[in-house]
Amino acid sequence: MKDILLDANFDLSIKDGDFEIGESTAQNIEQILWASPGEFPDPKIGVQIIRYINASQAEKDRLERELNVQLRDLEGMKINSIDTSQGIEKLFIDAQY
Repeated sequence: MKDILLDANFDLSIKDGDFEIGESTAQNIEQILWASPGEFPDPKIGVQIIRYINASQAEKDRLERELNVQLRDLEGMKINSIDTSQGIEKLFIDAQY
């Protein structure tokens, strides 16, 4: 999906004096991961990934289910794979609109 891009600090990315436009799928996933429920217009969107630091296996399984709901059901993405086996520091998500 193409959209206005954000920089590493989640500020608008400006290039050549204008908003930078580009592929935004990874950026959208990152925003959903960091957001808490209620930070988007749809109050259900937001994973609050920080809750999963030092997660047990049961919590990693819950995170995978939560990511499926958030990305597939609420955001409309097609999820190819999600891997939480290495913890959130090495979380892998392959999804697209």
